[in-house]
Amino acid sequence: FPQSVLRERAGESMAVDEEENREQLERERMEELGGAGVYSVDLWRKAILEEQTWKYDVIPEILDGQNVVDFVDPDIDAKLAELEKEEALLLQETKLRDDDEVLDKWKGTKKLLGEVHSRIRQKKLENRLNKSRNHVATPRRAQKKLKDVETELNKAGLDSSKVRARSMERGKRSESLLGKRKRTASVGENAEEARASSLARARSKGLPSEEVAQKLEKVRRKKMRLWEKQGKKGEADRLIGTKMPKHLYSGKRGIGHTDW
Repeated sequence: FPQSVLRERAGESMAVDEEENREQLERERMEELGGAGVYSVDLWRKAILEEQTWKYDVIPEILDGQNVVDFVDPDIDAKLAELEKEEALLLQETKLRDDDEVLDKWKGTKKLLGEVHSRIRQKKLENRLNKSRNHVATPRRAQKKLKDVETELNKAGLDSSKVRARSMERGKRSESLLGKRKRTASVGENAEEARASSLARARSKGLPSEEVAQKLEKVRRKKMRLWEKQGKKGEADRLIGTKMPKHLYSGKRGIGHTDW
């Protein structure tokens, strides 16, 4: 039989026991503890823990941006002891390794390497200098003056006129080269003047004088002004622009359609 039927058969005594054992509603608790606006819901009241005294322990849920529950471990003390032991062993190992002594040795080695490199550089420099001394330097031959050559030839009883003629010929050659260079430079400087004179000659071609050519040029420029105002290139430009462009004058209007 269902429990409700058995309770009914049991009668009033069972009903009294049920009243005593009935759990208090949250609304009734609220009325007892000050009513709405004063009562605060107890969220830990129905928490199932190993010990009931743990319910209201003050434990923050988040500490330093970390969830505290993630770090709750029954073996935390044993793990902490292992970590401390490992740290102590590491400290002992660092004491055995003498870092200062290693640094001192490295400084000595570095100094020794610097000395070796300095000797190598010095040796290279000595070899380079010795290499330049291995061959005999050929001195530049000094040119004799014309007078000295003539006197030597006269003393020897030889004709010195050919030597003088040769030196004069060399002087003429150098002068001709210099003149050529000067001419090329002057051509570059006077290029604009030459261009202007050639244009003037072209304008006055077939005309009696330069004055007539200048008058005709003035007339030509006045005529060109008219064409430029009309936006044409010259008298041969017969272009007639579109007076009524289709994209502006076709389509719907206020009165009706216009479609050419």
